[in-house]
Amino acid sequence: MTRFLAILFTLLGAGLVAAAFAVAGFILPAVLLFLFFVFWIFAFSRNWDWIHAPGLLLASGLAAFGLFLELESAYIFPGVFLSLAGWDLADFASRLRLASPEDDTRDLQRRHYLRLGLTLAIGVGLVLLAVNLQVRLPLGWMAALALLAAWGLGVLIKRLLQGN
Repeated sequence: MTRFLAILFTLLGAGLVAAAFAVAGFILPAVLLFLFFVFWIFAFSRNWDWIHAPGLLLASGLAAFGLFLELESAYIFPGVFLSLAGWDLADFASRLRLASPEDDTRDLQRRHYLRLGLTLAIGVGLVLLAVNLQVRLPLGWMAALALLAAWGLGVLIKRLLQGN
């Protein structure tokens, strides 16, 4: 089930980001993006685990570039969320392959789906808040908030890597 959801979310996410470029008339980037994601699915089916990170980086980078080009955000944001979910589930499926026979994989999957759903719901809520709430901050405050966010992400990543 996890592999199926990873493939489904990855294709839907890629399709939406590619559709944002295609609707704006950027056909070549849309086709290239979609072809890369088809390759991502092929690599995932061959258990090439190295493909997940470049795929997510490409999806996020092109989505950010699409927002810079002022492409339709109704395609971009769901595309990024679905690509992120696809990346997460593909990575989780790779780790599930390493589970021992004694592990309760159904419970692991259930808990992972719950955490992923909660994370995506919070992300969607924050995007909706950011899109609908306009706050004007001086450049100094924006720089301080960006540094605080980078520090917080660093602490979060460090804790996740340590398993705490």
